Amino acid sequence: MDFIGDPFKPLQPYILAAAFALARMLAMMTVFPVFDRLGVTGFIRNSIALVISIPIIPMIVAHLGSEQLSLGLIAALLLKEVIVGLVVGVVLAVPLYAAEVAGDILDLQRGSSSASLSDPLGSTQANITGTLLALIVIALYFASGCFDLTLRAIYDSYGIWPVRRFLPLLSREAGGLLLSLLDTIVSTGVMLVGPVVVCLLLVDLLFALIARAAPSLQPFYLSMTVKNLVFSLVLVLYGAFLVGYMKNGLVVFLDAKPQLEAIAPR
Repeated sequence: MDFIGDPFKPLQPYILAAAFALARMLAMMTVFPVFDRLGVTGFIRNSIALVISIPIIPMIVAHLGSEQLSLGLIAALLLKEVIVGLVVGVVLAVPLYAAEVAGDILDLQRGSSSASLSDPLGSTQANITGTLLALIVIALYFASGCFDLTLRAIYDSYGIWPVRRFLPLLSREAGGLLLSLLDTIVSTGVMLVGPVVVCLLLVDLLFALIARAAPSLQPFYLSMTVKNLVFSLVLVLYGAFLVGYMKNGLVVFLDAKPQLEAIAPR
């Protein structure tokens, strides 16, 4: 497979290994909100992916050995690496997605779901509270040293899904396990903002009783203002506990390897 040239022939295994490593790493970073929310895209994201991939390139070279791979097999393995990177990214991003879900629930409950912000890429819209909670989780993520756990999970994935192993990729229970991650995201998001949502529901009930007792007052015109005031007050008071709950949600990074092994056993 000499398509680069004789002077660079000794580097061909390393170039091929770097392509495999970058395929998995970039796919993971695409669905991992840490990089998108901070605006780490384009050349900077590719550079970070390359730096993170450097330690595993020699391992991939040793795993592939001197075997000559056809162009079709290389393309198939690259596609498999992209799929693996997406799966790893989704598993690792559960607490970050849960924070966004929690913020979306709050914005919907307080009647501010129409207010949105452009993400760093400028291609989608994100709710204000969801962005705030996501940034808080990202700050806790780096402050708690979870980035090292993320790297360990990515490197461990090569022991679960070696580059040369093409089939089988997923276990029979993989579909159910991946769907259970969605349940975890929603349940964690509801748990994070449960007390705040209850307070907002009480405000709705209060205005409903006022409207029932005095229909001519039309109190629902003031309900959004009052709900936002209550939201601001309760969020400040609940913030100390909320940060603790978010930090506890980051333990998913400690359990990433068992989850990956359950999705695709050795």
